[in-house]
This record gives sequence, C-alpha cells and structure tokens, in this order.
Amino acid sequence: MIENGPPATELFVIRTGSVELRQQDELVDILEPGETFGHPSLLSGLATALTVRAHDDTTCYAIERETALDILGRPSGVIYVARTLRERLVRAGQMLRGLPDVRTTPISRLVSSPPIFCPANQSVKEAAVLMRTRQVNALLIASEDSFGIVTDSDFRDKVATGDVPLDAPVMAIMRKPIVTVRADRLASDAALDMLYANVEHLAVTDSRDKIVGIVSAGDLLGPAYRGPFALYTAVLNSHSEAALDAAIKEVPGLFATLVQAGINAPDIGRVLTLNCDAVTNRLIDFAMARHGPAPRAACAWKCRAPRAHPRLRPGQCSCLCRPS
Repeated sequence: MIENGPPATELFVIRTGSVELRQQDELVDILEPGETFGHPSLLSGLATALTVRAHDDTTCYAIERETALDILGRPSGVIYVARTLRERLVRAGQMLRGLPDVRTTPISRLVSSPPIFCPANQSVKEAAVLMRTRQVNALLIASEDSFGIVTDSDFRDKVATGDVPLDAPVMAIMRKPIVTVRADRLASDAALDMLYANVEHLAVTDSRDKIVGIVSAGDLLGPAYRGPFALYTAVLNSHSEAALDAAIKEVPGLFATLVQAGINAPDIGRVLTLNCDAVTNRLIDFAMARHGPAPRAACAWKCRAPRAHPRLRPGQCSCLCRPS
C-alpha cells in the first residue's frame, strides 16, 4: 500500500510483527499486533494517504471489502474507526508541532558548543587526539593573523593517504581562509552559503565578528535541525547498537531546538517520550535477536500496554503492570 495509490480493497489486521505508516517517507506511526490499516481508504474510496511498510517480519489478515464494510458499519466499528483515526492524528500532531520552521530558524540555534581551538604548531596526531577527545569534527587553527580550519575530511584526504605524516604540524593540513556566517543568518540561507563556497563547515560569528561556534553540513541536514521525525526514523532504522548510539546522541540537540522553537513543555515531553520508547524498543529487538524470545516472566518491559513492544505477549513480563 503506497501513498496516493489506488483505493484499498481490503482491511488488514496485523497478526504478528509491526508495520510503519509513512507520509512523504517520514515516519508517522508504527502499528502492532491487533491494529488495522487500510480502513480510511476502504471506507472513503479515496486514494491511500499513507505508505504502509513492514517494520519487521509481519503477518497480516486480509478481510475482503464486503465483510470489512459490514464490520466497520456497526456501531462498535464506527467507534473503532473514529478512535483509531483520532489517535493517529494526535500522534502525528505531537511530532509535527516539534518541527522548527526552516525559513525562520537562525543558524545560531544549530551551534551546540563553543569552537575548539588548536595551536598551529601542534602535530597532526595531537590534533586528531584533541578532535576525538572533544568529540568534534572540526578544529579552528590559530595562525599568525587569522584562523584556519581542519576537519575530519582533511585527515582522510591528506593524512590517511600518506601525503602528510602524523608528526607534521597541523597547519600543514589546515585550510584558510575559513568561511564565516553571522549568527542571525537564517539556516536555510547558510546552507546556500555552504553550497556556493563548496565547503562542509561554516564558522558562526556574533555581532563583533567573534567566532562562537562551527556548523557542519550534518548539522544543517541532521535530526536536530530537521526535527523529531528524522530522529525518530533514525532510531527505528538503526540496525546495530552502534547506529542506535549515534542516533541518540542527537537527543540533547533536539531538546534544545524544541525549547528554542518555543514548543510548550508538555509537547516537548511527549516528543522525547516517543523517541525514548523507540530507543527501548530497538534495544529489545537487539536483545531478542541475540538471545532469542524472552521466556515467561523473564522480561521487565510491558508497562505501556496495549502499545507495548510487539514481540512481548501478555504474561511475558515480571513488572507490576496488568497485561491487557
């Protein structure tokens, strides 16, 4: 089932596994066993509004149109349709309200930390260690009359190839002059500046031309800038613990972006909760893939029934919640 595709001719009920609902390739929701899809298009006769994609190994029941219309036309069916559509609108709205407007977001909101400076006479090896220790992908190099910049791509292109030895001064691989952008410039405009200059990093300056941070192409296009949808999708699409760890490092930036965008506290809490639940679900996926299904009364996660982890069934829980 694809977005703007032919009207649905069947009602689908998920038996095992889970499916993703996507709009313009952004994740809107994940449906789990017992939940249905296809009924909005089936009832209206209109094109499908969302793309449905299996999130993992999934089995669904397909109920023929006439039978489905009979079931959904009963009073209980009408209530079910109204409730499920409302829940999806609410969940989508919780995520959408966290999206900053790219047309009005200043580049300063993407600066997560002050710049890291490195003396020009330090060795390439020392500069690499500094970059790794401070967990940054660019260093500002203080030369005699101005600043240069060294990025992770400089290490790949000039050091890893053997062109510059590790004991050479870091100024041997720096680039100058650096491209700067004022902190009040819109992020969308700064992205164009980066494109026109053919660079991957911009130095952000304040009103006195003091450098206050460095913004990379990843910052302009990454989850913290694009909003909760991108982070949520990155978490759910993580195929390893390392990928998941990389995704969740964006959570502090996402939180700061939501606060600076003026989102109210309850909505920020909902967005972060959705992402935290997604992280927990992926960790459970990894654990079960490694160790197999949880034995009865051996798992301590089912506290958000009925929207608990899709692989856990009633009774597979040692917490104090009441399985549904």
